Amino acid sequence: GDGYITYTSKFTYLGSILSSDLNDSADINNRIKQATRAFGAMSNGIFKNPFLSTHSKKLLYLAIPINLLLWGCKTWAVKKVDWKRLQIFHTTCIRKILGINMCDVQEFRISNTEILEKFGIDRIQDIAFSRQLR
Repeated sequence: GDGYITYTSKFTYLGSILSSDLNDSADINNRIKQATRAFGAMSNGIFKNPFLSTHSKKLLYLAIPINLLLWGCKTWAVKKVDWKRLQIFHTTCIRKILGINMCDVQEFRISNTEILEKFGIDRIQDIAFSRQLR
């Protein structure tokens, strides 16, 4: 009303958080929180269902948590630290879907690559890159 525009360091536009320093970490953190909530809601029912095939679980995982996680990734300039956080989320979810706990990972020396291959899914970087190229 009085002609002044207030300054803000961060704001949400079309579901993505934009910051004045043009850093995408705040948006990525928000996306990880949203995807974690969605995965948590699904993990107690759908992903624990023994009658649902692994392929169906994979499609559901890609449809909901991954879409929430990578919303707006087409414009991200991702730092190495942020890729690491995204990959941790990705492999943690897949381990939970497959029923592999950290004791199994340590005892049988299961690598993240083996977990991804067993589930039949790409690294989160590859999924994000394919979305950016589309």
